[in-house]
Amino acid sequence: MTDIPILLTLHSPAFIYLDYNRVPLYRFPDFWTCEMEKQAIKSADHLISPTHFLVREILQHIDISDKPITILPNPYKPDQPPVDSPAHIPGKIIYYGKLSPQKGSFELMEYFTELWDAGFPHPLHIVGGTDIVFHPEQRTMGQLIHDKYKRYQDKGLLLLQGAIEPRWIKDTLQYAHLVIVPSIVDNMPYVVIEAMSLGKIVLASVQGGQPEIIEEGETGFLFDHNDPPSFARQLHKILALPVEEVKRIGSGASRKIHASYGFDAIGPQKLALLESLSNHQSQTKNHKPQTSNHFPFLHQEPSPPCSQPNVARPARAGQPSFSGHPLL
Repeated sequence: MTDIPILLTLHSPAFIYLDYNRVPLYRFPDFWTCEMEKQAIKSADHLISPTHFLVREILQHIDISDKPITILPNPYKPDQPPVDSPAHIPGKIIYYGKLSPQKGSFELMEYFTELWDAGFPHPLHIVGGTDIVFHPEQRTMGQLIHDKYKRYQDKGLLLLQGAIEPRWIKDTLQYAHLVIVPSIVDNMPYVVIEAMSLGKIVLASVQGGQPEIIEEGETGFLFDHNDPPSFARQLHKILALPVEEVKRIGSGASRKIHASYGFDAIGPQKLALLESLSNHQSQTKNHKPQTSNHFPFLHQEPSPPCSQPNVARPARAGQPSFSGHPLL
């Protein structure tokens, strides 16, 4: 393995996402899963991150400032050409994604509760799994949402459609007026890319890599959880757009995904990076590598240990003495 560079692609580290989902981080085996993730990141020779956001988020947990990092989105292969004139049903609003704290489910429901109580007439369609456990209450997200917001379900304003198979994504989103992605943290959510590729207007939070995908007012819209009223403002703005403007933005979103995230766009960049790493390794493998004073431990002492080559440690009964051993 000496001459093989280790390239690691970052996606959704458990040590970040579990915390936002209120999962106990010191519970086994999750604790060691998180430690192993951090160690893999610290030990890699080169990191690929789909977004700048994820790099900033990881830096809050471990220091990777010394790591070579390439920002390169994950590729996406749409199953159809760019949508030039997307159709929609006015007022059809879909939240597509599993119910979880990290996905902003609680915040989304509070936003819509306020809207509905003020007379907002449009229902919210929730499409996605509901069986994730909210650990502080030891109940599933579906149970919590059903119990707390049952009155809106009874009025037909809240529609829980459950999980769907990937092959039904296109049919489910096809006639949406807009798709909401309200994550409180996210790397490069595929739902944004999937919806945009279908020509749908996406209203997404800025808490994640979404602003690196969406151009405000051109290929979608953004709101900020730190400014809660911004959600309603943006929602009303989208619903008030003329039909031709909805189609223009949807078409622009679809073209951007095809041009910037397709295999033809991402593949050459990935191959160029691999070739660069391979060439660099070939040029340096015949030279003595630079040594480091520290192994990349996660919990490193601030200074290297002092060597004491001749210190003898008394042997226990039945065990040999290691006096003078170079590691003592």
